[in-house]
Amino acid sequence: QCGISFQLLDSERILAKGLRQNHDRITDYSVARLCACLVENPKCTNLQIDLSGCGYQISNQGVAILGTAFSKMPSLQYLDINLRSFTINEVGISGMCECLGKVISLKKLKINLSDCQKVGDKALSSIGMSLLSTNLTDLELNFSNCISLTDKGLGGLCAALAKLSKVPGLKR
Repeated sequence: QCGISFQLLDSERILAKGLRQNHDRITDYSVARLCACLVENPKCTNLQIDLSGCGYQISNQGVAILGTAFSKMPSLQYLDINLRSFTINEVGISGMCECLGKVISLKKLKINLSDCQKVGDKALSSIGMSLLSTNLTDLELNFSNCISLTDKGLGGLCAALAKLSKVPGLKR
């Protein structure tokens, strides 16, 4: 069964991982349950979520629910979220990113959207705009094999990153 396991590494770190067995998939309901557990740990500063390959039954709404949980984690400083091979589109990414922009404490962000073939230019714009309201010092984005992306979307993301690069302390 494909489910989500998470482990409280200590009072400040949580590791959540999608478990893929027997080709079953997790659903929005599983994501909502995970998120309920995450918000119960307000002191969590480091969060790593690996749901790669589990995205066939997680909808845009499920990804937006993740974003809502992140916005309710006031101490979150490092977020590594792997959504590789998800079938989500701009709606899910926009919902998640809108909430990420509210996480003032966030310093390091890593998002893997590789092989998400429905992620397009609008998603990149959402990511770029949400980053402008954060205090990021470290950022890693992976969009490899996202076939719906064009130069227009990358240009919009670059414009937002150029504004972000003027933030003192940002690693370049």
